[in-house]
This record gives sequence, C-alpha cells and structure tokens, in this order.
Amino acid sequence: MKNLKSMVIFSLFFTSCFGFKSISDSVTIESKSNVCVLPFINNSETPSAGLKVKNIVENFLFTKKINLSSCDLVENDNFTDKDLKDYLESLKSKNIDFVFFGYVNEWRYRAGVDSEPAVSLTINLYDLKNDKLIWSASGSKTSSSYKSLGIVSQKLIKKLLSKIKSK
Repeated sequence: MKNLKSMVIFSLFFTSCFGFKSISDSVTIESKSNVCVLPFINNSETPSAGLKVKNIVENFLFTKKINLSSCDLVENDNFTDKDLKDYLESLKSKNIDFVFFGYVNEWRYRAGVDSEPAVSLTINLYDLKNDKLIWSASGSKTSSSYKSLGIVSQKLIKKLLSKIKSK
C-alpha cells in the first residue's frame, strides 16, 4: 500500500511538469526576408507578459539567423484583435514579409505551497505578401517550483519554434 501511494505521488509530480503542444508543419523563412515580431496579446493577468514573450521569441529567431526588422508600431501589449488587424495592414507598406504574433493565455506562478510556474502561449506566423496565416503553434507548460517562470517559458517557446527554419 505504501509503494502504491508513493507511485501515485511520483506520477502526479512527474506528469505535472509536462504540458500540451500543438505545432504546424515546418516552415522555412529565407534569410533575405524581413520579419518582425509584435508584442503578444496579453490575455493573462500578468502585466507586460506579451512584451516578455516578444523578447524571448525575437531572441530565438535571431539565433536561427532570421532577419528581424523593427515593427515600430506597438510599445505595449494592451491591444486587441482589431488592433492587430490594423497593425498587420500598416506593416504591408513597411516592406515586412512575415510577422510573428500571438497570445499569452497564462503567465504566472500558481497559488499554493509549491507556487509552480505555468505558461500557455499561441504563436502565429503571418505572410503579409500573400495575406494569410501560414504557421501556428500552441502550447502550455508547468514545472516544479524549483524552476522560474523565465526558464519554463523559454523552454516552451524553444519547443514551439522548433519547426521554424531559415535558409
């Protein structure tokens, strides 16, 4: 009985460190393409979470040798889906080829004794030249209370962006 109880506790702890991921097929972005990243729309209760995600996404794209351009449109993450459509339209005139945008659905430490970090994101890639969404990924991740929200979010974003290639 004691072994069964230990197995159940271990299983719950082990599975709580996992998350859900849904990622589109691979997309290759040519190195000469101009790409920008908008701040993510923040649906969480954490202020500036959308800006934090934008910075992490930019870093991972930079390490993949993707040519990042400044969007110069948005300075915060307090905008809506309607604003997003307006931003996408205005970027067409700035010689931008692709835009990464998305949603922060959870960005917090969960309440309780353990205060485990929890992140939930959606990342989209929009082709401005063809005016269509060409790639999307969504995922969530939690971890033990020994890891920071930054570490958990970076691991999730790295996994979600794993299908983005450059040539």
